[in-house]
Amino acid sequence: MKGGISLIEVLITMAIIVILASVAIPNFGNWMKARKIEKETNRIYGFLQELRVKAFTKKQDFTLSLSNSSLCAQSGNSTYCIDLTLPFTMNGTISITKRGTFGNGRIYYPGANPAKYDCVILSGLRARMDKCNEE
Repeated sequence: MKGGISLIEVLITMAIIVILASVAIPNFGNWMKARKIEKETNRIYGFLQELRVKAFTKKQDFTLSLSNSSLCAQSGNSTYCIDLTLPFTMNGTISITKRGTFGNGRIYYPGANPAKYDCVILSGLRARMDKCNEE
């Protein structure tokens, strides 16, 4: 046999590639879903921390509201919002006082998911990201 690749070698290589792809593609989908949920949870957490600073420095109370596509905070005539790309849920009415404290509550992604954290839990002086829904 002279130099070159035989048909059997090409077929075996293709079979190995197909097997590896069939294992990797579903895992990649779960990984992408987890990153999207974690990214959105980070955005919500950052928004709440910004509102906390505004409440404390401007001596304003904020009330949070959540629609399908945005999280908003209202204080008198001022409204601050962020657009959400995923359907998060909020339990109860959450507020931020002019002293920078949170009312108890949580904002979370509903349903089982592969993310490491999928909610923001608020209580008094503390806001933390956590895992609220297991896969």
